[in-house]
Parts: sequence; structure tokens; C-alpha cells
Amino acid sequence: MATFGKAMTFCDVLALTLKRCIISNGSMLPAKPFSISTQNHENYDIIITGGGMVGSTLACAIANNRKLECKKILLLESNKQHEYKSQEKYSNRVVALNKQTRCLLSSIGAWQHIEAIRYSTVRKMQ
Repeated sequence: MATFGKAMTFCDVLALTLKRCIISNGSMLPAKPFSISTQNHENYDIIITGGGMVGSTLACAIANNRKLECKKILLLESNKQHEYKSQEKYSNRVVALNKQTRCLLSSIGAWQHIEAIRYSTVRKMQ
């Protein structure tokens, strides 16, 4: 299984738990847009910038790929860790997911968590 370095868990995005990855909070990252640190000389095979839906899905897909299990991965996320809490009312926020995306999310174990939270199909928009 691939290991993750200093990064924020993407569980808050997909309501998942990566059981086989080491993940730490991204709040350690500097606020500056560019920084050269002399304190950390760790090397990574794969660096993913952004722990949003795309970066988080990619990180999970890589972590579940047996061909990449020996790779060291860094997921960079500047936001602090966020815990998802189900709201009483539905939000009007919309995310378009096609059938292939649903298959990908199912293959990495995320779709069951998405189904468990409150979501609804949108068939028409004005």
C-alpha cells in the first residue's frame, strides 16, 4: 500500500477513511505561495496538489492500486481538516458525476459513503 506524507485526509470530502494510509493535517503547510524548506529532506514518488474532490479521489485510487503500493505519496492541502456533518436541510450545491465517475468512486470504496450521506439526484435545472 502506498503511504502518504504530510497531508490532509480527504475523508472530509468523500466521507471516507483511508485505513492503510498515513495521513496528517495539512495545517503545517506554510501560508506563503512558495517556500523552500531546509528542515524536511523527504522525497516522494508522487505529489498531488489539492485535496479537493479530484485530488482526493486520485490519492485514494493510487493508494488502492497494487502496482503503486511501494510508492511514497504526498497529498498537499492547505486547508485544515474538516469533519463532515449532515445538515438538516438539503443544500442547493450541485456536483455533476457521470457513470464512469460513479464506477471509479465505487472501485475505490468511496461511493458507499456518498450514498450513506444525504444526496439526491438532480434531473433538471433552470
